[in-house]
Amino acid sequence: MATEVSLNVQKMKELMEDPQVRSWRAVLNSYKTMMRTLEESMQDFEGCSLSRFQILLNLYFNGSMRPVEIAEKLQVTRGNITMFLKRMVQDELIEKEFSSGKVRPRFRLTDKGVSCFEEIFPCHIAKVKETFPQLDDPSVAKLNRFVESSRS
Repeated sequence: MATEVSLNVQKMKELMEDPQVRSWRAVLNSYKTMMRTLEESMQDFEGCSLSRFQILLNLYFNGSMRPVEIAEKLQVTRGNITMFLKRMVQDELIEKEFSSGKVRPRFRLTDKGVSCFEEIFPCHIAKVKETFPQLDDPSVAKLNRFVESSRS
């Protein structure tokens, strides 16, 4: 029995050493480390979590958006985003925008939200550059193709 287990362990170790599996593990571990690092760096900005920052970023660069659009960009459920949007409205970082004839609101940044984002963004980018290694263009393209293909 012990010999059989050790053979199985050896087979599993060999699977873990497959080049694609090693790549996957490296990306996954990098993602976890980067998200933890960025979340910790957001603590320098009172009341701004990484999730809030991502919403600010999307509204800043994309203009007003519906909750479902924000959820899709962040790859979370609409239910997850609703709580954040409500709190950000209360904190006057964003506001609802109603189009004529539309029942569901869009959200846009307030002046306070723009100022908040413009204060945080350069620090965020500096932390990314300090922490994350630069990938070559073919590697970035390969990762982007993977993301795009998994969305369809």
